[in-house]
Amino acid sequence: MNCKGFIFALGRLSNAHQPLSEKGGDAEIDMDKPLVCFTIEMMAAAGIKKVLIGATPENVVRYRDVVLQSTELEVDVSYLLLDGSEGIARSILAAGEFAAQSNLVVASAGLYCGGADLIPRLHAALGRSKGVTAFRMQGRLSSINRFLPEILVLDARVRNHLRNANAEHLADITELRKFCAINFSYSECDLGDSCHFVDLVGSVDQDGTITGNADP
Repeated sequence: MNCKGFIFALGRLSNAHQPLSEKGGDAEIDMDKPLVCFTIEMMAAAGIKKVLIGATPENVVRYRDVVLQSTELEVDVSYLLLDGSEGIARSILAAGEFAAQSNLVVASAGLYCGGADLIPRLHAALGRSKGVTAFRMQGRLSSINRFLPEILVLDARVRNHLRNANAEHLADITELRKFCAINFSYSECDLGDSCHFVDLVGSVDQDGTITGNADP
């Protein structure tokens, strides 16, 4: 199965080319590593070899620079120029040939997942030829009253369906997930206590062991 990764780096996520500036608790995180590299490494660990980062033209230059300096990344990273007001669905459509005929892992920039259970489950979802899987911490809200980060695995049909359904207005991954739950074979993978997602850009962690505060 042809599997690729798409990293959404607009809005509050546009500064994920910066390193983590704070750390708390017992977290073992490299403070000097750009936030987006955590997301790329997570995709690479699941067997993904090609990753597309969608960002504004001025930030694409910054992302390219940090990726070039991160020589340990064993993936082919390319870039998609987006307007700052683009939503997640329109951005996926703009990916064009990159996403064609591929299962696509969609994640926000600066997403980190601690725990050993994510990668084998993510790899299994990528091997399926049909359906949509959402990896979430079900029922958990962050300290700023929004859902913790989530990862979506989309099969190759989703992009055409977004266009046919005129769903380009979907702004974020939560809205895209809800759309997929209605329109596709859909499942949710609740990682429970085996893993924890961390939003490095927004300083959000399930159990409070990591805090990050990247400069705007």
